[in-house]
Amino acid sequence: MKSIKNRLKFLLFRKYISTKNYLNNVKNKLDHDTETHDNLPIQVKSTKLWKLLLKDSESVISCSMVNKIRQIEKDNMLVTMKPMNERDCLMTIVDVDDNKSCLYEIRFGDKSSLALMDLFDTENERRMLLGQSEKRDSIHNDLDKLLKQQDDVLRKQKRNQPH
Repeated sequence: MKSIKNRLKFLLFRKYISTKNYLNNVKNKLDHDTETHDNLPIQVKSTKLWKLLLKDSESVISCSMVNKIRQIEKDNMLVTMKPMNERDCLMTIVDVDDNKSCLYEIRFGDKSSLALMDLFDTENERRMLLGQSEKRDSIHNDLDKLLKQQDDVLRKQKRNQPH
């Protein structure tokens, strides 16, 4: 009886492992298909544009905390990245000038979109810290000027006082 029980356990465990391997193979195949889809030339070029705009200090970046849309503005161009669902994101590129008006939408899979959003979030944090630093420096400079003015006023008052 004990040997039948052990044999049954062994068969169930073997079936469990083969099912698990099969599901892993299916998942890997799906993940591989998604990632190869994210290497289309249009996606590669739009990723490069996103990175270049983030590096450009004259571009204006913003992020909505409610709907998680990231946005970059530069001259006549607007590029947004917004989640479509839990896995995919949609990049929208709007290019408008006197000669043309173009609108492009590019879909990115999970891994690519996460990488692009991480780049954005890192640059956004860097710019916010830089802005805080500049504001702090401005406050220090203003306080130094006020201290100097008050010090000058007190010196004049001391000079003008009769001994």
